[in-house]
Amino acid sequence: VWMRFIPLIYDGKISYIIGIITDITKRKRIEEEIKNSEQILRNVIDTMGDVFVLTDIKSSVLDVNREFTNLLGYTRQEAIGKNFPYPWLVEDEMNRFVQWISNLREKAFLHDFDMTWQSKTGKKVPISLNTTLLRNSYGNPIAMLNLGRDITERRHLMKELESRNKQIESLNKIIEAANQTMDFKEVYKEFVAIVSKIIKFDYLEVCLYKEGSETVSIISSYDRVTDKYIFEESKNLNYSIFKIILNEKEPIIINDVNIDERIIVYNLVAEEYASQLSYPLTSKGVITGSINFYASEPNSYSNDDINCIRPYAEQFGTLIDRVLLFKKVSDDAVYINNLLNSIDSVVF
Repeated sequence: VWMRFIPLIYDGKISYIIGIITDITKRKRIEEEIKNSEQILRNVIDTMGDVFVLTDIKSSVLDVNREFTNLLGYTRQEAIGKNFPYPWLVEDEMNRFVQWISNLREKAFLHDFDMTWQSKTGKKVPISLNTTLLRNSYGNPIAMLNLGRDITERRHLMKELESRNKQIESLNKIIEAANQTMDFKEVYKEFVAIVSKIIKFDYLEVCLYKEGSETVSIISSYDRVTDKYIFEESKNLNYSIFKIILNEKEPIIINDVNIDERIIVYNLVAEEYASQLSYPLTSKGVITGSINFYASEPNSYSNDDINCIRPYAEQFGTLIDRVLLFKKVSDDAVYINNLLNSIDSVVF
């Protein structure tokens, strides 16, 4: 109950006291329900997977949720009361955000606005924003509700998909070149044109190896500095990074030939290029050669480069097998034809 007492004074003395007692059970119940509802609403807001930012119509922040603080590093106390321009907005995108908010004049709800926010530490976070204009019972605007979703993973997947599509397109170009001609030189030039866009190098060579040989056959090479192609050379095994491939049977990176211990372990003669990357070519599970990239600057290659070049090297290795098989069949056909001609000459 709620009680209130009022004294009645007569001749300077309290003669009576009027007491007013009100049953406030219903009011207390309503207050408790409101309190519980507010707590439930707060729990819902704080457990949302999206960033929640509530502002008044003058863009002053009224409330944020836990996901906001977790993602951006600002506490609720730091965020509440902030006015535009907010510290989590990237300066280059201020004008885009203003244009976005101005569209609320015509539409009560805006969705899927991709922009970049920044955390308290300066980390950039890609956000997809949905904004709703809230109105009171009279239809007057009273607040703006912003829900933002971290789309870092989506951006990553999009870039990965774009990269994969470009990869498929590039591989198709190599295959198309091989389908149009069995001239290895033309196929190699198409290969060089494509890998030049995805990995840095000053010199590129493709070598083949016959088991037990002391040399490797450089079937093609390209000097990017002089823009010169060379075909059909040989190199002593001790002068080739392929010797390491042959022993370790996996892609190889040499960051600096002057300090890499494998140069000494395998008794190699250091080449003029500081950085080297070699990817093995295989046929029926056996290493038959390698594609070797050389760069003048040390530390030019990483494991990312190996992953990047892998599908191209594997596809090119398959094409080499096909071209060599075609060449062998062609040579055999010429040999048989010459043999038949010789037999015909003897008979007649």
